[in-house]
Amino acid sequence: MSGAIVVEDPEGSLPPEIEAMREVVMVLQETNIESGTLRNYKAASEIAGSNMPLYGGGGGSSRAESKDEKGETAQDEEGESEVLHFATVNGQYQPIVQAQPGEAFRVRLIHGGNNDHMHVSLVPTDAAAAATATATAQGTGQGGRREDGPAEDHSGGGKASSGCTLLTLARDGVYLRQAPRLQSGGGHVVIAPGSRADLAVLCEEAGVYRLASSKGGNDEEEQDSIMSYLGQETDVFEGTLAFVDVGGDALDMELPEKSPAAAGSDRLLQDLRDIPDNEVSRFVFEFNAADKVSHLGNTYTWYGVNGVQYTNSSHIMRRVPLGSVEEWVVVNQRKGRGEGEQGLPVGCDRGGPGEVTADGHPFHLHVNHFQVVGSSWGDDGPDWSVGDWRDTISIPTPGNVTIRWRADDFTGEAVAHCHIFGHSDTGMMMNFEIFDSI
Repeated sequence: MSGAIVVEDPEGSLPPEIEAMREVVMVLQETNIESGTLRNYKAASEIAGSNMPLYGGGGGSSRAESKDEKGETAQDEEGESEVLHFATVNGQYQPIVQAQPGEAFRVRLIHGGNNDHMHVSLVPTDAAAAATATATAQGTGQGGRREDGPAEDHSGGGKASSGCTLLTLARDGVYLRQAPRLQSGGGHVVIAPGSRADLAVLCEEAGVYRLASSKGGNDEEEQDSIMSYLGQETDVFEGTLAFVDVGGDALDMELPEKSPAAAGSDRLLQDLRDIPDNEVSRFVFEFNAADKVSHLGNTYTWYGVNGVQYTNSSHIMRRVPLGSVEEWVVVNQRKGRGEGEQGLPVGCDRGGPGEVTADGHPFHLHVNHFQVVGSSWGDDGPDWSVGDWRDTISIPTPGNVTIRWRADDFTGEAVAHCHIFGHSDTGMMMNFEIFDSI
């Protein structure tokens, strides 16, 4: 279970275009349900009148259970029961958000899931999906903004970028330092588990649009690009998250051209790239994954950081003086347990035995935000640009990202970890301590 806590901006601190926007909060979660438990879920779904396809696939399910002719649970080629894989928004299955043509509104996307990356875009629906979405909206009374019946369908390829514009305003609670960023590729936004994205959305044309996650849609070049960054074995949710039903009287709202970054905390306005190299302390944080191991009757992949599996909360891997600036190279390079080496440069290749990894790990730092200052990938990743302030980012797989952060305000122990819970809970996490040296 998870929910949203929204800290409002100081009154009068935002550009008028953002002040005029209404807000839509979306907590994204993905769920896997083993097939053996679905009978009760199916009955409950039917009683509630839900449109969630617990049997037979379709909709937002990446993989759905089916039944054979005898009514037995279908199995895959390895004889294992299939699972239902779907996403929810604020606990709802494919909810409908209603908007007017020319209306700019703010969407706060919060990835509260535990495994899949989201590669989100707003695309036109086909006629059947549009009819289902508008009928569901009328039947449930969701939104309450439309009075003119179903929106006209505008299906067809290529209208996502011309029909709707997506601008990134903030990531992980911090406004972009530069102007709001136009999302490329028809408006795709990569959101790793634990990350957040504030978007300004404006659809000029009436129609029903689908907020969906994919590996790149029908664009093979884009899919190759995103998966070559995230890692070919990284899970990316594929399916519908929500619908946006655009209709009614047209409005003439504008998207912002300036960033409200000045409204943020002073410590997040200082560019840590300006700190001389001799005034920062360096550390290498390397994700490690090795062969499967057995423990207490369970078999799982060995996960760790810098060659150490997190099993003892008293183990401090890094001590940081209060007020100091840290520079960490976050590395996801090779399979194996690693050697715990330090001082690897940007673009490093550890060498030695072990395959190059294809399994991505989103990096999350507790207590303090960090600034992206470099990467083996270049100046722009799919969910960050050099100079951005974040607390959760995807890491190129294989590759690395260099970050700087200042140990402000708080002392004590904290953790940095992979934000895929199945990885962190089995060891891909480390303790560090911020201490007052005075």
